[in-house]
Amino acid sequence: MLKERCKLTEKSLFRCKGSLGKTFYYPAGTSETQAEEWGRCLALCRQEQVFPTRKHRAVSVVSCGNRRFIVKRHLLWRRPSRYRRHYSEAVREIVSHQEFSRNCDMALPQLYCCVEKSLFGIPYEWVMVMEYLDNYREIEPQETGLISDVLELMFRRGYYHPDFKHGNFLVSKEDKSFSLIDLDMCRTVEKCSFDHLVLHICRYIYDRLHVHGIRKVLSLDKPAEELIEKVYSKIAPAMSPEDFRELILSKIS
Repeated sequence: MLKERCKLTEKSLFRCKGSLGKTFYYPAGTSETQAEEWGRCLALCRQEQVFPTRKHRAVSVVSCGNRRFIVKRHLLWRRPSRYRRHYSEAVREIVSHQEFSRNCDMALPQLYCCVEKSLFGIPYEWVMVMEYLDNYREIEPQETGLISDVLELMFRRGYYHPDFKHGNFLVSKEDKSFSLIDLDMCRTVEKCSFDHLVLHICRYIYDRLHVHGIRKVLSLDKPAEELIEKVYSKIAPAMSPEDFRELILSKIS
């Protein structure tokens, strides 16, 4: 676990500040005044909304005064047999968030601080406190033009999101700019990757169309067909529209 902790500071991503039973990690460049503010907000906040997620995680919207935050908790002791794996996943997400934020010019939620909570020196929970994007909303499945715009933008700039699904990308209510959230294992590539584009499309369509318990998607609905057509017209891959569609369907099914 010491090796995992070192990942937070070895690239000057965070600075560490300890207290009894808690170790705070603040992004590099955070002033003492800001650090005190985030710590105070975390202590005084109240929960407003809880989002469904995996069993060893908890994601919620909290408020402190007139400000709202996203709080993501990695609960390490829910599954003792997977303790080290969950610890590693928590640190990986924190590092991924900061590294991707440094290289991506999209409007990403700012990470304010992270807290490692421990009992008798044994960590039992990681907490991430992030910006709540008030001026952004989810893109509806029928808004295929906006979804294709996100896909084209990420393709042109070399951004890869391994969990590209509905709810993990947002659009501004004001200027139609885009944002990505849940940045675990997100990265940038030097050149546009056609393979990543296909993976993004497949992940999005699969998440929307598959029925719980059924692993295959055998047909596409109208929004999926429209999305594939619009992406094809914007990217113009070196294959026919029919081959592009079949490629997507073959990787989903």
